[in-house]
Amino acid sequence: MTSVKVERLKRVKVGHEWATIFKPHFEAEAAVEPGAEGLVIRFGDVMDVGKEDRVWVGEKIYNVSAVDGSSLTCAYDHNETALEELYRAGFCQFGVLEAVRKDDPTERFMDSWVGTYMVNIAEHYHEIRAGRDIKPLFGLAERNVPVACVGAGPSLDKNVHLLKDFPGIIIAVDKAYKMLLARGIEPDLVVSVDCHYDLIADMLKAPGSEHHSLVLNTCADPKILKVWKGKVYWYLMKHPGVQFTDKILPALFPTFSAIPNVGCVGNTAILLADHCGLSPIFLVGYDFGYTGGRMHAQRFGFGDDGKPFPIEDDHAKLFDERSAKIEVDGVVTYVPYVGFAKTAVAIREKVGVDVTNCTGGGIINELPKRPFEDVVRELSQGSDGKFRDLREKIKSL
Repeated sequence: MTSVKVERLKRVKVGHEWATIFKPHFEAEAAVEPGAEGLVIRFGDVMDVGKEDRVWVGEKIYNVSAVDGSSLTCAYDHNETALEELYRAGFCQFGVLEAVRKDDPTERFMDSWVGTYMVNIAEHYHEIRAGRDIKPLFGLAERNVPVACVGAGPSLDKNVHLLKDFPGIIIAVDKAYKMLLARGIEPDLVVSVDCHYDLIADMLKAPGSEHHSLVLNTCADPKILKVWKGKVYWYLMKHPGVQFTDKILPALFPTFSAIPNVGCVGNTAILLADHCGLSPIFLVGYDFGYTGGRMHAQRFGFGDDGKPFPIEDDHAKLFDERSAKIEVDGVVTYVPYVGFAKTAVAIREKVGVDVTNCTGGGIINELPKRPFEDVVRELSQGSDGKFRDLREKIKSL
């Protein structure tokens, strides 16, 4: 038997402010064992536990995904305790994610976005609140399902065809979505973080989105929901030490789950994969730089007939106009991208996420590297569609 602590979300007054936080609900002895859907916890008597509660088993936190009398099924823990180390590390140089401290520059950085965040939320607040929480995606696997996280960097073009034979799960960033669809590749999940007006909605406007699932920041541009026809899983940004994410977002959406704010959509995709229990993680198209003088991989649009057509960008002109360029290991990049690359490395080193860089270009040189062709060949041997059930489960959630 193991001592299990159950916590429940409650509104409490701290000083002169109200906050929604997890408070102790009860503690009891229980039988704890692994199950097909995650951790199974069995109490001796029927207990008052709901799906919005969470449990502590030892030093690990688990989300409750199902309740049956005195038996709970809990999703795999998503390293919530370990993630605190991420914030104390101070590994981003350019103010995107730094150690929490007094007069934190990250707080000032976030301040410049708060107006946009609130305008976006206010335009369809009740629609967001009535939507799906990301929580059902957490703990889908137990670190035995490979996942390709796909970015839109220039090197994607040389590896994208291999994704057709990748046997695991595919998570695409928003900008890579059309790049995959145009080549006949169906991502299992699409992730969007950026809250700019208009830009992201255009990236996600494509025929067939009704067959796909989007993981979306609650602060995102409301225009996205006017073009996206598939499922949407909402999540909150989490960033200890920043008032907007610490207090305001949880008060607006008290039952929604969070993913740490790690500066960019590519790194968020990595953490999403980790929260889902997917591992190992293989990065494709994660240049974080302008490899070969190109700004991004080949872009595509879709005609009225639903057929894709290539968009020809003047990369030389765009490259010349790009401000704040810097060279890293022979690759020209954009100053904030250096911080994003350091964050990707820190996610592996400080959080313990199993990440391998298969991009074949760019500036993330401190991660283990492998040619994506070799990874696909190795994983395909004897797979016989064994990950198909999980792919169907994601569709059916």
